[in-house]
Amino acid sequence: MPIKRKRVVAVKMPIHSEAATLYGTAREMVAAAGVLHIRDSARFIPSINLLMGYATELFLKSALAQDGVNGPDRHGHDLTSLYQKADGRGLLEFSERKNFAAMVEILANAHKQNSLRYLKPGSTVSVVTSIGPALFALNALDEHLRRNVVT
Repeated sequence: MPIKRKRVVAVKMPIHSEAATLYGTAREMVAAAGVLHIRDSARFIPSINLLMGYATELFLKSALAQDGVNGPDRHGHDLTSLYQKADGRGLLEFSERKNFAAMVEILANAHKQNSLRYLKPGSTVSVVTSIGPALFALNALDEHLRRNVVT
């Protein structure tokens, strides 16, 4: 059955700062990863890791944007570089920092090369397999950013 298009609906996005917009999108990605984890973690490991990678990127970019780092210095998908910039500015002082750093280390290469986005048959990709602790670290970062960084 073909999809019928009755009318085009435009969604007007609320006006927020760039930092708040990046932060909000990151929160949605963590929530989606959590739902996939609850439904069938083993089946959705690549998808969960993809979402966690982009959530990490956007959380870090939101913190850097709020801290006044201009756009060109926070572009790209290099999680290691974004982490180092945010950490160097003292933006990552939170309880799960050690687990978050480990997650960044695991995901950085696959995220930078879009390996999780474009999985190739037979390829080997580094992923986080302890999804629960990784999601816990992302939620702790979310809470930290909400309280201390992103306004």
